[in-house]
Amino acid sequence: MGDSGATGAGEPAKPATLKDQFAAFSRFGDTSSDGKQITLSNSDKWMKQAHVIDGKKITTTDTSICFKKLFK
Repeated sequence: MGDSGATGAGEPAKPATLKDQFAAFSRFGDTSSDGKQITLSNSDKWMKQAHVIDGKKITTTDTSICFKKLFK
């Protein structure tokens, strides 16, 4: 997750794509994951790191409710 995409000394770092970030967080703590699907727990970790989930305005309960509605 901390990989900046740099390829060598003196070369500018390439920002990770959304697809790269999704795959990284979907595999986080799950060695059997293929990086194509993400668990609610791992998406919450991603959103916390991105400061989307702040525990006040948006909580993990909010994300759980949204996931349940989307994936009935």
